[in-house]
Amino acid sequence: MILLCANSLTIFAQDWQLYLAPKIRQLHDISFQTREKVVVVGGHPFNDSITYMGYSNTSGKNWSLVLDLYPGKIQKAVLFTSEISGISAGVNESLYKTSDGGQTWVADVYAIELNNRNTNTLFKGNGSTVFAAGGLDNENGFILKSNDNGNMWETLYEWTNNEVYAGYYFTSDHIAVCGPNNFIQTSTDNGLTWSTPQIESVEYTPVLNEIVFVDANVGYCAGGKTGVDSLALILRTTDGGLNWNIVYNEINPCLNAIEKVTENILYAAGDYGLILKSEDAGLTWIKQDIDASAGQDIFAIDFFNEHVGGFAGRWGNVLIYNDGYYDNIEHNNIKETNYYPNPATDFVYFEEELSNPTIIDTNGSTIIKISGKVNYISVSELIKGNYFIISDNLKTVKITVQ
Repeated sequence: MILLCANSLTIFAQDWQLYLAPKIRQLHDISFQTREKVVVVGGHPFNDSITYMGYSNTSGKNWSLVLDLYPGKIQKAVLFTSEISGISAGVNESLYKTSDGGQTWVADVYAIELNNRNTNTLFKGNGSTVFAAGGLDNENGFILKSNDNGNMWETLYEWTNNEVYAGYYFTSDHIAVCGPNNFIQTSTDNGLTWSTPQIESVEYTPVLNEIVFVDANVGYCAGGKTGVDSLALILRTTDGGLNWNIVYNEINPCLNAIEKVTENILYAAGDYGLILKSEDAGLTWIKQDIDASAGQDIFAIDFFNEHVGGFAGRWGNVLIYNDGYYDNIEHNNIKETNYYPNPATDFVYFEEELSNPTIIDTNGSTIIKISGKVNYISVSELIKGNYFIISDNLKTVKITVQ
């Protein structure tokens, strides 16, 4: 780790830190809305009698207890359709909504008869389309669809003999789901009809806990086998889910989650704090030795970008990854703006106003800091070279001073 002193910023720092969300609860899902704003959902670790939500606006360092409702229903999934609008769902048809980024939640209903089945996963489709899927006791699986970000729901499909644990919408009209008993199904018509792909066999019947796609063709499914002879399994498809082959099948705790961070970087995690990482788009996986993981089961992964992310699991454990880079040169705000000229000698002009802009050099040192809103910055007194302009409301821009 390299740290710069006052008036400078962290340039390179690989950092894992374990934090505890309020109450000792089982955290089934985690979601980053921004680099700072994080939401976790779950409930009581031994039964489904508590509904739990936690919120952090400090990248997981500090937490607010939003909801710890008894009697309640444990939450299994959370999905944000915008930075402020989100849905949480769980056992026994439970459904909640937030309109303030997860700081408060209100109970809602599907208005569909689910016969007390559980929702295990929520995932986005195109535009305002949202999917919910689940089942009960490894059977009676279902998938629901909403075309208005979760306000109105319709049943798409049901599986009598299998439950859905996870799903992923990976290209136009293409969906894949997975679950217990080596269960994978794919659809090419937005969930209306489903088919069973070819799956390379193993010497046991694996549970498949989560599925993710890197692009329209390449996807991964993670799971394995629990118990004293546990195994970690990762399957890979290169043809949009038609065929799945083994890329990882090792004596390790069972995997519960898998997450695409970039086109090349993926993480998988599971029981007893197991974390695997791939840096070659999932072809090979390396076990990560992270002391901060505390050896507790991990149930969910979410990354805001390759520099900031988190793992959530048993006993309120939230493992945060922050390499420090996001806090300086890559400043991922939502909006972009055009600017000119570049290279510049006197002034740089912006089509939209910058809020509280700061100019830093390539070493991360602050050169100019301006309070308020401006649409141009003088660079006439800067030494020739490359600089970055960071603001509170727009993406970071790189300029060259001549």
